[in-house]
Amino acid sequence: MSLNLGVYKIPCKGCNKFYIGESGRDLSIRVKEHKSALIKGNTNNALALHNLNTNHDINFKDTSLLFHCNNLKVRRIIEAAYINSNSCNTLNLNSGFFNLNNHVSHLIIDSIM
Repeated sequence: MSLNLGVYKIPCKGCNKFYIGESGRDLSIRVKEHKSALIKGNTNNALALHNLNTNHDINFKDTSLLFHCNNLKVRRIIEAAYINSNSCNTLNLNSGFFNLNNHVSHLIIDSIM
């Protein structure tokens, strides 16, 4: 059985924004954790905070795996590249574990597509 782990995207139903994350666990488990944070109103969770601030519903049904990867460092680099290259539309509370400039972010994303 292959696990869905890597870099993922969770969209908002009420606007064109989305959350980018990475996980070394199966995506279904990570989505359950995001749903739990939303129910609890956890303001340390970007999706819960967006829901509290806008009353928008999160579109967990359309969660997608952007990049499958087992390696933690690679996942974190790819996550930071996606966050940076979509900074106007992301709900993320930070830019990830790596501070990448826009040019490098686009080069990374283009190289994996």
